[in-house]
Amino acid sequence: MQKGSSWIVLAAFAPALCSCHHAPRPKWSAASAQEAAAALPPRVWTLEQPPAAGENAVIQEWRRRYDGWRTGTLKDYPFEPRNAKPEPVDHTGIGHKNGKGEIVTEEAVDIPDRSIHETEPWGDKGCVWPVRNRWSMRWEEEFARWMSTEVDADYLARYNIPVDCADAPYALRWIFARIHYLPQGAHNVYGAVFGNWNTRFANLPHAVDWSQDMRFRAALDYVMSQYVQGRSIPYDTYPIALRPEAGALRPGTVVADKNHLRIIHRIVPNAYRPVRHLSATLPSKVRTLADEALSAATPCNGVGWGIVDWSWWDYDFARHRYRRVPDRKMPGFSLEQYDNRNTEIPAGLIHTLYRRALPATGAEGVYARVREMLEDVCVAIRMRKDVVEAGWAYYKDRPKDRDKKSRPYDDFSTPNRDTRIEKTYEEVRKTAARGGMSERQLRAETDRISIDIGEGQSMSLTEFLELLDAGEVSHEPWDPLYRRWGLKRPMD
Repeated sequence: MQKGSSWIVLAAFAPALCSCHHAPRPKWSAASAQEAAAALPPRVWTLEQPPAAGENAVIQEWRRRYDGWRTGTLKDYPFEPRNAKPEPVDHTGIGHKNGKGEIVTEEAVDIPDRSIHETEPWGDKGCVWPVRNRWSMRWEEEFARWMSTEVDADYLARYNIPVDCADAPYALRWIFARIHYLPQGAHNVYGAVFGNWNTRFANLPHAVDWSQDMRFRAALDYVMSQYVQGRSIPYDTYPIALRPEAGALRPGTVVADKNHLRIIHRIVPNAYRPVRHLSATLPSKVRTLADEALSAATPCNGVGWGIVDWSWWDYDFARHRYRRVPDRKMPGFSLEQYDNRNTEIPAGLIHTLYRRALPATGAEGVYARVREMLEDVCVAIRMRKDVVEAGWAYYKDRPKDRDKKSRPYDDFSTPNRDTRIEKTYEEVRKTAARGGMSERQLRAETDRISIDIGEGQSMSLTEFLELLDAGEVSHEPWDPLYRRWGLKRPMD
């Protein structure tokens, strides 16, 4: 058995649903959470009692913070001071100005006075993992180093972790937090949260090695299947400054639009397009992630989307629970990327800002840049193939299912994906033209690239791009495979 392969059995704890779009579930509300919390028995909190003999270093450090909060001297506390009346929850929509005249950047979450998420700062017995460290810039820098040196496109596949587009960034953040015992949570689209403090899987054994930790692996499967969705992002991240001197855009930050998530894993200063990211697609499965350069074909859906970083989780002493740190208290917070109301990520500008060497000139340099960009086109087509085949597997035996408002249609149709491929290739054409490469020379490059379209068939990249441009390529998920690739008859 390969390392990690036993975790497929944990599906009993977490149904294998796609986490971009989950099956409907009852809507969470603060009222229902308050009702559940009201039934909780009173607790005795360690920090509210005199120090016990032999307290370990972790408790001692938390006691120091608690005493600072109690006396009003804790300077890095991100929540309301002691005895301060909590401000009412601001339900102003993201992107709109609230009563203070501030642009709202995070989804509102109602936090009851008492909560089923109450926990000791270091975690209760049976929690997914205990907390031994707090998020800080030092840990963010370590996360960036880990992403760029230890994570590659096959990292999740090596441990048999099935992911789709929303899961992949979350899975990597959770694994890092588990390795270093940092607090970590995730919201669903209704504001309900699941975090490492949860004791749902207390019956499962814990191990030092995260990959062999049955409790963590079950919790990771559960949070990805039941909580994480692409539209969870405005709950769990915040917008950042893009300028290199701000230090906020680094490996580990997320590139997010409403249809797709990517996580930056490398910045290669000497490359023509230095900012690269990893991503997955539908359906959820064990897979090699797509490794691509940041593309101008990536839409920007406004405030709360774009290039965002993970919010920290910190302990609220008044509510005895972990909460997400407010956006405006996070390092690197900025609204500058929305200033020009761009409809797409300013990828060209970002690459220029992070490039530390002038691109090679002359024909050799142009060809190198074009070939690098064509590889990204091919990666996008390979991801499309996965979606096309999954869609056909679903629809071929469901001839009456043609609902364009259904979740399967949203999952397996490819209009946005096909448009991104066209836009990415248009970037290639512009780069080639600027470098003096003729259309004939560019065609020679695409002619020599063969793409796998399934069932043992292939076509040249030139042929596929021409069929796509002519409108022959179908994005309808129920069309047979040959139509999905723009062919007039079935493949032999």
